[in-house]
Amino acid sequence: MDAFRQKYNCKLVEPYPANATAFAPSTDVMAAVRNGSVDISMAITFPYRLNLRGFSYPIEQMHWCLMLPVERDIPPAEYYINVFELAAFLLTLVTLVITSVTLTTALQQHGYQVQPMDFLMHENCLRGALGQSFYEVLRAPIVVRAIYVQICVLGFLLTAWYNSYFSAYVTSSPKEPPYRSYDDVLASNIKVVAWREEYNELIGRLTALKKYEPMFYVEPSFSKYISMRDSFNTHFGYMMTTTKWVVIHAQQNVFTRPLFRMRDDFCFFNNIPIGFPVHENSIYMQPIHDLILDVTATGLISHWGKSGFMELVEAGELHLTDLTPPREFRAMQLQDLQYIWYGFAFMAALSSSVWLLELFWHWLNRKKEQ
Repeated sequence: MDAFRQKYNCKLVEPYPANATAFAPSTDVMAAVRNGSVDISMAITFPYRLNLRGFSYPIEQMHWCLMLPVERDIPPAEYYINVFELAAFLLTLVTLVITSVTLTTALQQHGYQVQPMDFLMHENCLRGALGQSFYEVLRAPIVVRAIYVQICVLGFLLTAWYNSYFSAYVTSSPKEPPYRSYDDVLASNIKVVAWREEYNELIGRLTALKKYEPMFYVEPSFSKYISMRDSFNTHFGYMMTTTKWVVIHAQQNVFTRPLFRMRDDFCFFNNIPIGFPVHENSIYMQPIHDLILDVTATGLISHWGKSGFMELVEAGELHLTDLTPPREFRAMQLQDLQYIWYGFAFMAALSSSVWLLELFWHWLNRKKEQ
């Protein structure tokens, strides 16, 4: 509007001066234009149901989306169980069983004593797969030696594979699964911060979102809402337009790593034409139409959007500060071995149960003998 004033050498008078801490709903702005209270709106908004009557030529195409935190690192306790996918683990287990059957059959054919459980999982196969030493029969035949070599190679590959993946996870942690729908966001601990006036505008235009009301944290204070959004607190998500995202994206270029990203698949509105409410028979309709085309063709709209971040820095509203939490050395803690302790407790319970069954079986045999 300042460019409009300069080009046509006019003076803009606001009958209802804007308040920086108050938000006039777009319906009120459009109503003021339609009832003749003002000639043209100083603010831009989008038309209801895309009815462009009473609007200038669109100055931009806006997306109104969610800005969500970048997925967090998985807890260190899950490193151990994320190395193997279920398919890879089952394939490894089947390979060990086949190798055990082959080794036990070969030993049995050459006159060595074997146990029935050896066909299911031979001790040498299990130890070799874990990279441990194991007992070999004396003067083993060629076929048995070949199986021993195969077990050793399998152990080298498995331990090297596991250790390389585990080391990569420690140095560069994998991320938690991304949100795929509004239901995922609703089920998580993330609250989407929304200014009350914007929230009412959103719910008023998109009633289907009412079932996701618990997902939002509605803040009535505009100044507190701005301070929360500019703090880059990753415990919250924020409502974000593409115009503001240009500034946020430029600010995150200063960070060590980005903290937020705007999800195109979490948009309330897509490709919404944004323009100035103006009476369709107003004498200002054609001049502002020509001006919008001129500033768009010359790239001024794009330039104003990209330079918004540095202008805010020069004005002291934003600062060139890296808000990324530093990565610090963290010693292994007891909870990091959570699944290791679970496995140990399960195996201890299983071995104790087998031992008790053996004692019971021995007691029954002695009782029969007496």
